[in-house]
Amino acid sequence: EAIDGAHKVKDEPASVRLMLDTEEDEGEPWFTLDASFDHSGVKLSEEELRTLVRKGQKWFKKGDTWIKVDAEALKKFDQSVAKTGVTRHRGRAKQLYYRFKPAVRERITQIFSVAGTLEHAERYRNFLDQLRGFERIQPLPMPKEMNVTLRSYQQQGFEWISFLAYYGLNGILADD
Repeated sequence: EAIDGAHKVKDEPASVRLMLDTEEDEGEPWFTLDASFDHSGVKLSEEELRTLVRKGQKWFKKGDTWIKVDAEALKKFDQSVAKTGVTRHRGRAKQLYYRFKPAVRERITQIFSVAGTLEHAERYRNFLDQLRGFERIQPLPMPKEMNVTLRSYQQQGFEWISFLAYYGLNGILADD
């Protein structure tokens, strides 16, 4: 009776949570994904789970609860990562994350969404809000080093491409 209820055991599969965010590196826009594994309400970063799996630990203790290490969830996640072709990066806080160009966002997020629940970080939500609030492409002056006079349709093309680059979007500017 003295030890009854002193320890709890959780042996449930981990769910994968992916945080989609944006960052800029040397003037280049990037999308990032940060993975965490939720073991019955106890979150582990990808790196923490990798460490436990690498050490061969089957269980870990958090407070008064023993939680089973879900190595299978990590294995399935790694299979999804392999399909994307993206590689892990180590961030400023020495945390692992995945980084990819905006041009492949749709394909990458579609693959990762099968691996787990995709959530949007505040910066990414702000990015989407900017797009939702878009009304029109703003007129832009040509850079001074481009000493040319453009026709109106060329100016519109320049502004279109600038708009796409600013938002990290895909597009084609073509002429028949």
